[in-house]
Amino acid sequence: MLKTLLMLAGLLILIVVMYFAVNLWRLCTFRIGKTLYIDVVDADAEYLEYIYSMRNNSLQSDPNAKLNLLDKKVFVRLIKYMKKNDLKICDGKYVIPQTSTFKELIEILDFEENKNVNNPIP
Repeated sequence: MLKTLLMLAGLLILIVVMYFAVNLWRLCTFRIGKTLYIDVVDADAEYLEYIYSMRNNSLQSDPNAKLNLLDKKVFVRLIKYMKKNDLKICDGKYVIPQTSTFKELIEILDFEENKNVNNPIP
C-alpha cells in the first residue's frame, strides 16, 4: 500500500514537472512579430541583396524594404537559396508573418526560374 502511494505521488510530481517544463519551453519559443504586406515586382536574388544591404539605411523608399524586418538569418538564407536554384520571387502580393522560419517563408512565396534579360542572345 505504501509503495503504491509513493509510486502515485512520484507519478503526480513527474506530471506536474513535465507540465511546467512544456509551458516554459512554449514561453521561450514564442515568437512575436508583425504581419508584413508586400507587393513584389521582379524580385531576384540580386534585388534582395540590394534590399539587405540597405538594412541599416533609415531612408528606405523601396516598398519591399519591409523584407528587412524578417529575421536576418532567414533573409540571408532566402537569398542563398534563390541564388543556388536560380530563382526569383513571382510578382504578386504576399502576406508574410515577420517571425516566419525559412521553411514557412518558402511555402508562402511563389518562385519561378530567373530568366536573366541582361544576357545577350547568342
